[in-house]
Amino acid sequence: MTTASWVGVGALLVAALSGTTFMILYTIRTRWWEEEHRAHLGFFTLALTLIFWVYVFRSFFEPTTFAWIRAVLFGVIALCMVWRLTLLIRSPRRRTNSGGS
Repeated sequence: MTTASWVGVGALLVAALSGTTFMILYTIRTRWWEEEHRAHLGFFTLALTLIFWVYVFRSFFEPTTFAWIRAVLFGVIALCMVWRLTLLIRSPRRRTNSGGS
């Protein structure tokens, strides 16, 4: 494995571990599934974290199996991004003070 590959796997491992730690602490500290914005943060973090773990262990999957796992997880990310856009569109607009008036 090249140095770049090791650095990439190291970064994936840090991301996977920090995402896992975040979800554990988020679940202990809040009932995130009961409020829409918190639920979005939880599901989006969970989906990304699963993708990081899948890529950390990529070499253990048969290529076809890996492709299907990746397709499902990317589909979940796509749904989360549409959900995020919906939350933004539905949120009330805030007026900002431009400083001149």
